[in-house]
Amino acid sequence: MLRNPKTGKYVLLARTDNKKHTDPITCVAVSDSVNGEYKLLGAFEYEEAPLRKGDLGLFQEEDGTAYAVFCEGDIYRLSDDYTSAAELVVKGMAPGSSSPVLTKIDDTYFALFSGKTAWDSNENYYYSATSIDGPWTAQGTFAPEGTRTWNSQCAYVFPLRMADGSTVPVYIGDRWSYPHQASAASLVMLPMAAKGTTLSIPEYWPAWDPRSATQVLLSGHLIPAKLNSNHVGEEIRLPFDIDGEGRVVILGSASCHGGYANVEITDSRGIPVLSQPFTFYAPTRYNGAMFIGPLLETGDYQLSVRVLDEGSVFHAKDGTRLGSEDTKVVVSGIRTLNSADYR
Repeated sequence: MLRNPKTGKYVLLARTDNKKHTDPITCVAVSDSVNGEYKLLGAFEYEEAPLRKGDLGLFQEEDGTAYAVFCEGDIYRLSDDYTSAAELVVKGMAPGSSSPVLTKIDDTYFALFSGKTAWDSNENYYYSATSIDGPWTAQGTFAPEGTRTWNSQCAYVFPLRMADGSTVPVYIGDRWSYPHQASAASLVMLPMAAKGTTLSIPEYWPAWDPRSATQVLLSGHLIPAKLNSNHVGEEIRLPFDIDGEGRVVILGSASCHGGYANVEITDSRGIPVLSQPFTFYAPTRYNGAMFIGPLLETGDYQLSVRVLDEGSVFHAKDGTRLGSEDTKVVVSGIRTLNSADYR
């Protein structure tokens, strides 16, 4: 979604498709305000024909010129009102790609893409150019090999303005969690290192300070807790207290053997503050902070983590089974963080 500086309209482009993801069409809607209501105008067209594309991303230059980037690496310049495509600027930059992102850092343009592995993460990669119409140069992956882009799929690069006037590019990636996308999927947000044509996320930080773009170590009070099980209904229940505003952190492991647990926090009256499924599945192993709870007020609480009879299982378009190999939940400890522990 972009705001058109000439018309003042908010223009939303979206992918529509059938349930089998075999009939994509890009649609366009407009609104006078960012929070709607949006009026659907119909298909987003190029040369008076609907664009039948998959995933897309948008990018806006400082002068208001806007572009849409699609799967396979096609880049279109938008019309003056952003409701259609005016020019095909780049064609087929990244064959076989998905989830495109277009951004500019200083004087360099970057295009980020993922591979196509259904809901699983993969090694995302990027291209760079000094002009949006190219030539574009393949630069490889931007996260360490084997991390599957820290178990995420590129979605956006946010320019974080710092107090000193500098800008830090912040990677935003989807961490999908089929079949519980609405309740268990999450976003990975990490500062990126950018220098010339090089873009990278060298480390995974479970927490970081947006004021300095530096890692925050989660210290706080450690509560011993152990759960390593795929037995339905097995759980741990632990009381904890918060003195001043604070959070609770679940430590553990995610792997290809992981499944879903239900995580619940109740207050001193037994009223749920939070209750939701959470996945311990990841295509590559991770050990550390798994879950950071919502901000809690001073009080006594209880945390429960209960094993569910479900893993994140899905299939590629060719029918190949992907996802969890088991339903194991692994918890190694709990930390309580008061405000002084992470500010």
